[in-house]
Amino acid sequence: MMKKNVTLDEDFKIIERIVGTIKEYKPFSNNVYYLKLEQGGIFVVINRYEKFTIFKFLVNS
Repeated sequence: MMKKNVTLDEDFKIIERIVGTIKEYKPFSNNVYYLKLEQGGIFVVINRYEKFTIFKFLVNS
């Protein structure tokens, strides 16, 4: 969970601190994005609320 940022790009800057450099991101469905990373890629679900944002990563194990 993080405080709500003004733009989605700001959210991705914070996510990038966790997962490493994001080469690009593409919408997959409503609030799900595919993040292309330096090595592979992951999906992230971003739920934006009035005062905060919750995100979770979907990875294959």
